Amino acid sequence: MPLKRIVFWQPNHSPHQFPLLDALSRHENGYEVELVLSRTVNPTRQVFSWGAISYEHVAVHEVPSAAAVDVIAGREIGSSIHVFSGVANDEIARIGMEACIRHGAKIAVMAEAGAWRDRHPARYPRLVKHLMLKQKYGKYIQAFLPMGQVGVEWYTRVGYDPGIMTPIGYFVESALVTVPPPATFEILFVGRAVPLKGGDLLLRALGKIKHLQWNASLMTQGQEREKWEALAQSLGLGERVEFRDYETSLAYAQRLASASVLVLPNKGDEGWGAVVNEALMQGTPVICTTLTGAQDMIGPGRGEVVTPDVVSLSLALERQIGRGIPSAQQRTEVAEWTRQHWSGEAGARKLVSALDHKIAPSYNS
Repeated sequence: MPLKRIVFWQPNHSPHQFPLLDALSRHENGYEVELVLSRTVNPTRQVFSWGAISYEHVAVHEVPSAAAVDVIAGREIGSSIHVFSGVANDEIARIGMEACIRHGAKIAVMAEAGAWRDRHPARYPRLVKHLMLKQKYGKYIQAFLPMGQVGVEWYTRVGYDPGIMTPIGYFVESALVTVPPPATFEILFVGRAVPLKGGDLLLRALGKIKHLQWNASLMTQGQEREKWEALAQSLGLGERVEFRDYETSLAYAQRLASASVLVLPNKGDEGWGAVVNEALMQGTPVICTTLTGAQDMIGPGRGEVVTPDVVSLSLALERQIGRGIPSAQQRTEVAEWTRQHWSGEAGARKLVSALDHKIAPSYNS
């Protein structure tokens, strides 16, 4: 029986998954797409419109009861696949997976990598937790969709067969915003003010290139912000570095579109980093570290991937500044490439291809 129904189990609404699900629901194969959500959106993410998503052709089940979960899992078993995210920390997803196992439904997993390469002591308990999940559910998983190549590496370490894996990512769509180019090269950081995001690493790298012409904005909120502000002052960057709170969606898109480069200086593992998608959709090149899952999107003309140290990051920034402020033509080329390869439709093609290769034989048997 051919695949006709795809059910996604996720913790909450996400604009980083909306284009994929929306494109799947409009796919020429006529898939029935459902989304099971375990909770509502928290206030911080509401600032970024995480709660303002409206699906036209996707059936949404928000915080379903255990009885409703059982009905969702048991429907149309022969033509359905259930794609789970967040089973490690999501009670409804766990109940849903166990219901799928009980009904004999087909199961796939879409998940970010666990933090490992930052060498934080917490990585060992994290690995043990994933090993236990693998032991409990692994034999029932027929396809694995890790976020990026870093996800493949992590879940291979956990013990999953690379043969069932197809790396995927997040898919973000936004219209290209036209804004006047900045007078001076603009460096932008967007992210929470927490140690793993590496705001201090970026500031120290900027301290190495004070002889160049640039300005920088850090759009950030969180526990480390005061420390980062103090560090900027101590490095003599006070007049060239501006700290901003998170902005509304339109202002945020305009800031991405006016930036000369976006920097993700992660010092800890970042499962993906959808701001990379958002920047590239505006034609803005990106510098990120090797600890960033979305590094898969970076290539010639679209930025650079560097090791998370001051020297490597400062040299990458110097090279990017040397290339100058991106022209309108350069931005258009980057944005068009990104839409071709990382739109919702591109994601739908990747996901359908993965399911066809990993699971389709069992539908036709």
